[in-house]
Amino acid sequence: TASSQRLRASDANFVEVIHSDISGTRAFGTPDALGDIDIYPNGGTRQPGCAASNNACHHNRAWQLFAATVDTGGHLLALRCDTMTQVSNNRCTGTPAVQMGTLTLVKLQTGLFRVNTGNTYPYSA
Repeated sequence: TASSQRLRASDANFVEVIHSDISGTRAFGTPDALGDIDIYPNGGTRQPGCAASNNACHHNRAWQLFAATVDTGGHLLALRCDTMTQVSNNRCTGTPAVQMGTLTLVKLQTGLFRVNTGNTYPYSA
């Protein structure tokens, strides 16, 4: 089944998931936390610079954001959230922040995180 092939935290020593398109019936992503760290840029829904109905743009922003963090080295800092309601309402206040992406293979934080981004590369807010 499709769920048996779904990404899981146990698939690697550390799994960081970027959820950039989780809302609506046409979403390509999932709101479900799947990794050690699950990051929801801009709440995981509409990404700045993408037309509201362009789910492909929202979805592709995940790899674009990751690539930008590798190029620039940790400029997108995500705050820890206790609930998905905090993620959705931009009410995440947990510290320390986690650097989204980068080439760092070991991170100490786990859980839900939100980062707010800009609309163009390197996507700094």
